[in-house]
Amino acid sequence: MAEDSKRPKGIFRKEALDHQRIGGRPQGDVLRLSPDWMGWTYRLLLYSFAVFVLFLCFGRMNEYAAGPAVVRCKSKTEVTCVASGTVQEVAVVPGERVQAGQLLLRLDDEEQIAAVQRVEQDLEVELAACLRDPLDETARRSAASLRSQLLYVRQMLAARQLTAPAAGVVRDVRIRPGQPVSPGQLLVTLSGLDSGLTLIVMLPGYSRPQLASGQRGRFEIEGYAHTYQPVTLSKIADELVGPAEARRYLGPDIADAISVSGSVVLAEAALEEESFTVDGQEYVYADGMQGEVQVRVRSLPIVLNLIPGLRDLWGGGGRGLSE
Repeated sequence: MAEDSKRPKGIFRKEALDHQRIGGRPQGDVLRLSPDWMGWTYRLLLYSFAVFVLFLCFGRMNEYAAGPAVVRCKSKTEVTCVASGTVQEVAVVPGERVQAGQLLLRLDDEEQIAAVQRVEQDLEVELAACLRDPLDETARRSAASLRSQLLYVRQMLAARQLTAPAAGVVRDVRIRPGQPVSPGQLLVTLSGLDSGLTLIVMLPGYSRPQLASGQRGRFEIEGYAHTYQPVTLSKIADELVGPAEARRYLGPDIADAISVSGSVVLAEAALEEESFTVDGQEYVYADGMQGEVQVRVRSLPIVLNLIPGLRDLWGGGGRGLSE
């Protein structure tokens, strides 16, 4: 009771009254809100929310099947070596047009040329003997044997000179003068004069049911980032294959450079042009160029990707959702 009697009367402290009496500034004021900007802000938020909802419902998200691809000639002839030796002359360069029977390269043939000349000389001697004495059976048998030998050594000489099996364009030359070669080794690659280019595409195996001939995609060439070329799927395999089989299909010349994992479906895609343009500069495709092909396989509204449970209500179990 004594303490209560010592307290000053009133609801304000003495210090607060002194501060007010000597002219202290007020520490705050009543919050005043402008009705105009509050109304515009409310409408803006409302419209933004409506646009966002419409975007979720009508905006679509595309799903792509992507995989490595290699540029290949449609018709290609590989000229291989048929005899061991050393390359003596290379008569063509990549991009050169050649005619059927035109010389491509020549192996060292001094030994074969000498053998042909020796047999020809021996044959002339025997033929002369036959002319002097037509009844000389020994000379006639020797001449017949030398004719067979001459045919054989000429064939051996011809095997040292590789010629174009048909008219075409030289796509690749794998050897140089002075290089030793062995039977079966790839030397020169030719393509037909009217042969176009195609893409060998390896798409993920799970995308096979969603792929069909005529689907369009885009080809991003390795080394030319964000440079996309339009392509169209022309052929699609029915079965899936593993990485080893996919590399075998590509061939030994390029298989080691392709990275494939898991099962893939092999497809072919047609290039619309035989050249592409980057930064205003036109370049020609080369056999073996690599890149990535992307094919759109599905397109769904954004809201269904955010809330998968709506798919049953929207499209009946997800059927008919794609474009």
